[in-house]
Amino acid sequence: MYIRNKISSYLKYYLKLTLSLEKKKITPLRSTAANFLGFAIRFKNNKGKKIALTSTGVLKRTTGQKATISIDMSRLMPRLEWRHHYIDGKPREVPSWSTLTDYEIVSKFNSIIRGQVQYYAPIITYRSTINFLVYIMEYSCYKTLCQKHRISIRKLLKKYGFPLAVKYDDKESGTSKKIELITVKTYWGLLANTIGTIKRIEDSISI
Repeated sequence: MYIRNKISSYLKYYLKLTLSLEKKKITPLRSTAANFLGFAIRFKNNKGKKIALTSTGVLKRTTGQKATISIDMSRLMPRLEWRHHYIDGKPREVPSWSTLTDYEIVSKFNSIIRGQVQYYAPIITYRSTINFLVYIMEYSCYKTLCQKHRISIRKLLKKYGFPLAVKYDDKESGTSKKIELITVKTYWGLLANTIGTIKRIEDSISI
């Protein structure tokens, strides 16, 4: 409470900002995660001590602690359940989407996966959580298509191949094209493009 009040006073008198004390709290990152904008931020203790060179040129032992950022699953999973992508610990079909065309179904899932990858992946420390998230959406798409065609996932992939690719007629060009579902094995190409775009923006700002 003391630290929060000090921060509130600083913001009020020096920056002319008001801190809502009811909605803000101080989180000890060594023992629990701080959840912010869909991310979970915490400190992780590395085994062993490290030797670092200080600004004065003296070698000094460091604690080996570093901040890690992951997806706030406590916030995300209820939303996936509410949208019927994930129920009882498993990816599930979205019944309301099974009436759409194959192209529309894959497009909807690709849009969600692309948004999740572009938002979370460039920030998080480890890949495992984003892999799990893309896996949920990938198999939710499979099961939605399976419900539509009343077939198994095995027969679905035999029909459309892997990665799953659906043909559609492009009205602008008048030709037949394919839309490929973004999967756990293919989304890192999308991430590489996203990180490249972020790097170019950062470079342009620094100039």
